[in-house]
Amino acid sequence: MGTVTLLDKEAESLVALLRKLAQDASEGRITGAIILAEYEDQIVLEVPGVFSQEPHNLATIVGHLQVASTIFSNMAALPDIE
Repeated sequence: MGTVTLLDKEAESLVALLRKLAQDASEGRITGAIILAEYEDQIVLEVPGVFSQEPHNLATIVGHLQVASTIFSNMAALPDIE
């Protein structure tokens, strides 16, 4: 099988990130991930792996999720631009 090249730059970016995360997980650099995937007909949340129970680490994760929540809320409030 040859090399597959995607024409969609957003898809290329997504595939590159997922490959990096898979490599990092294989090499033990990350132990868990929070993946929110949007399909045409559904949105899926996956939380594979193990996360630290340290208060600082949990607070950091929750803080990043709060930033994502704010970004999505702001996107929903803006008119659809295409």
